[in-house]
Formats: sequence, C-alpha cells, structure tokens
Amino acid sequence: AEDREADLGGKIHTFEEGLAKFGLKPEDIDSVVHTHLHNDHCENDYKCTNAKFYVHRKELDHVHDPHPLDFRYLEDYGEDVEEAGQVVAVDGDYEVAPGIRMMHTPVHTP
Repeated sequence: AEDREADLGGKIHTFEEGLAKFGLKPEDIDSVVHTHLHNDHCENDYKCTNAKFYVHRKELDHVHDPHPLDFRYLEDYGEDVEEAGQVVAVDGDYEVAPGIRMMHTPVHTP
C-alpha cells in the first residue's frame, strides 16, 4: 500500500476514513447512485445500512449473470443490500432527488 500511496502522492483511505473526513459514518449515507456494479464501486455497500442504492436494471441483471471473463462483477457484494430491500432498480432515466437525475448511458453493461 505504501508504494501505491507514493505513486498517487497521498494516503489511500479506507471507506470509513474517507467518510470521517467529512464527519460521516456509513450509517449516515441515505442514497447511493451506482453507475455500474464493479466490485471496486460496491464492495462497501453493506456498511451503508440506511441507504437506498439506485442502479439501472440492466446493470443489476448483469451482475447476476456476467461474462465469464469479467472478474470485476462479484455478485456477493450486492447480495446483502438486495436481500435487505435497499436496491432501487431503475429503467431509463430517473430522478433520484430534486435536481439529481440518473441518465442511462450504458458502457460496461452490454
């Protein structure tokens, strides 16, 4: 990690450390907009017990049936929040909150 931090020119914070810099804890998070569900984007979702996770339905379907060579989709990372009913599957464009809109721009998902 030290070599990587040196390459980046700064400390790599844990999820909790990053939130704490802004006076937040994982349970303070109430909304998360996922552009895609690669493991590096959703591996901490389960820690945000009070959040709704907005994700396009095609992306959600893809995480359950990824291409065999795409190691970045790990179904395990989303199971907790799906089972807890925290996932909002979105079709097309969607307004998450006033002034915050999701627009479907597929890149990672076929």
